[in-house]
Amino acid sequence: MNDEIIFLHLPSYIYDSKLDLTEEEFKELDILAELMLEPNDNYHKLLDIRNNISKYRIMCGAVN
Repeated sequence: MNDEIIFLHLPSYIYDSKLDLTEEEFKELDILAELMLEPNDNYHKLLDIRNNISKYRIMCGAVN
């Protein structure tokens, strides 16, 4: 307990933009977040996003 390593990861396009996202990008993230609230019910939609929209797969991060 309390020896866990925290991995901070986020999509590279968000990191590269310094969190200065457009309104359209925020809307896309809202849609993704809504789907992730019920991952079992939205499995095929989430899988389709993962397989076809690379900006959500290309990650960067750090170990804290």
